[in-house]
Amino acid sequence: MSSLVGFLVTAGAVGAGFGAVYCPMSLVIKRWLASRNEVSDESAKPKSDEHQAWLDAEQARVLVQRLHQVAVRLSQHVDEHNTSVEEVNAELLSLDFNDSERTVEVVLGAVDRIAQANNRLSQRLSEAKGTIETQAHLMEVQMVDALTDPLTGIANRRAWDHELQRRLAEWQRKRKPLSLVMLDVDHFKKFNDTHGHQAGDEVLKGVASILSEAMRDMDLVARYGGEEFSVILPDTDLPSAIPAAERLRTFVENAEFPFGGTVLKVTTSVGLAEVLPGEDLAAFIKRTDEALYASKRAGRNCGHLHNGTCCEPIVESAIAAGKVPAEPVAIAAAEGPSGELAEEAPEETPGDARPTGRTVRTDVDPVTGLATLTLFRGDLQRHLSDWKRSGRPLSVVVFELDEPESINQLGDQALGYVLDATAKLLRGASRTMDMLCRSGGHQFAIMLPDCELQQAIIPAERVRRAAASCESLRYRGSPVRFTLSAGVAQAMDDDDGDALLRRSRAAAGYAAANGTNRTYVHDGKSFAPADAYSTATEAVS
Repeated sequence: MSSLVGFLVTAGAVGAGFGAVYCPMSLVIKRWLASRNEVSDESAKPKSDEHQAWLDAEQARVLVQRLHQVAVRLSQHVDEHNTSVEEVNAELLSLDFNDSERTVEVVLGAVDRIAQANNRLSQRLSEAKGTIETQAHLMEVQMVDALTDPLTGIANRRAWDHELQRRLAEWQRKRKPLSLVMLDVDHFKKFNDTHGHQAGDEVLKGVASILSEAMRDMDLVARYGGEEFSVILPDTDLPSAIPAAERLRTFVENAEFPFGGTVLKVTTSVGLAEVLPGEDLAAFIKRTDEALYASKRAGRNCGHLHNGTCCEPIVESAIAAGKVPAEPVAIAAAEGPSGELAEEAPEETPGDARPTGRTVRTDVDPVTGLATLTLFRGDLQRHLSDWKRSGRPLSVVVFELDEPESINQLGDQALGYVLDATAKLLRGASRTMDMLCRSGGHQFAIMLPDCELQQAIIPAERVRRAAASCESLRYRGSPVRFTLSAGVAQAMDDDDGDALLRRSRAAAGYAAANGTNRTYVHDGKSFAPADAYSTATEAVS
C-alpha cells in the first residue's frame, strides 16, 4: 500500500510539473497570430518548410540541452524517491505484528520517512518546473522575436511568408478573396543620405505605426525588407482593396515625422493585386511587385494594381468601375432620385492656396487635402463589413459649416480659409486609424473604427467647440468667426455604408436646424442632443 501511495504521489507531481510547460510551447504561434487575426487550431500549426525555422540551430541545441539536463535530474530524484519508498515498504512487510509496541513505532517512523521523501521530491519537482517554465518562456520569447521586425515592432518577412501561405491555402479551400498590397518608401536611399540613417529609422518606425493603426485586426502589416512594407488583406476583393491601398498611401503622404527639431515627410509607391484562380504564391507576389514597379515608373507617390493581364493606375481603375466620377457633378440635395447618397462635388472654392501645376487627383479634395466622399464611402463599406464579422464598433461623425453665406460675404477667399481651418481641426482631433473626408461643399465626415457612440461624441464636441472658440483665423486683417453643427451615428445591424452616413448627415442637419453650433446623435430611431450623453460631454470638458 505504501508503495502504491508513493507511486501515485510521484506520478501526480511529475505530471503536474511537465503538464504546465506544454501549453505555452505549443501555442506560441497561435498566440502570435491571434493578436492579429482570428486563427483556427489547424491553421496555427507552423509548416515545416524553409521559412518556418522558428528557432535557429544553436538556439534549439542550447534549449534542448538544458531541458535534457532537467529531465536527467528529475529521473534521479524519482529513483531516489522510489528507493526510499521501497525501503520503507520492505520494513513494513517484515514487521512482527505480535509486538504491538514495535509495530506502532515502525509505522509512525515509516509515515514520517514517506512524508519527508515526498516533501523532498515535491521541492525538487517544483524547482524543475520553475526551470522548465523559464526555458519555455525563453523559447516563446525567441520564437516571437523570430516573427517580429526588431526596428519597427511589426511582423517580419518570416511571419509574412507564413501568413500569406496560410491565407492562400484558405482561399484555395473556401474561395474567400485575398488581396496583397506592397508599399515602398520613395527615394529612401537619398533620404538617408540627406537626413542620416537614424532619421531614416525613425521614419520607418513611423510608417509602420501608421500602417498598423490604419488596418483591420484581421489584416497583417509586415516589413517586407529594407524600406518596403506589405499588407495582407484576407477576405478582400480588388474593388474593396482599392480604397484601402489608396488610404494607406495618402496617410503616409500626409504624415509628419518630427526628428531633430525638424519635421520630415515621405511618400510611398503602392502595388496591389488580388489572387486569381489557379495562381500559386510566387505568381501572386510577382504580379503585386509588377504593380509596385509600375507606380515607381509612373513617378512614385501613386498606386497601381495588376488586373491579371496588365498594370493600371488605381485611381483610373476606380473611375472606370464607376467608383470615382471622372467629371464631378454638383447636386442640390444630399440624396439622389433613388434615395441613395449622391456625390456632392466640392465647390471650386476661391482661396485654394495649394500649389498649382500638379496633376489633379480625383480621390483627394483639392482645397482641404482630405479624401473625397467616394473614397470615404468605399472604405466605410469595407469597415462596416468587418464590423458585421467581428462585432467591433464603428461610428461616423458629420460636420456641417453653419451659415456659409455669411462667411462668403467677407470676401472671395474667406470660405477657403475656413474650410482649410476646419480640415486642420479635424486632423488634430482624429486618430491615425480614423478616415477624414470632405463629404460635400460645406460638409466633412470622420469614420471612427473601434469607437462606440459615446466615444464618438468626444471628437465631435472637441472639433465643434474648437471651431467656435477659434480666434486666430483672419482674413484681410479681420478675424473670421465660424461654427459647426455635428451629427453622430453608430453602425447598426441593418446598416450599409450609405445608411450609416445618411443618419450622421441627418443628425448634423437636425443640429443646424435647431440653433446651430450643436451636436446631435441619431440612435436609429430619433435625435438626441450630445448633452444627453453626460459621460462623453464631461470627458470633453
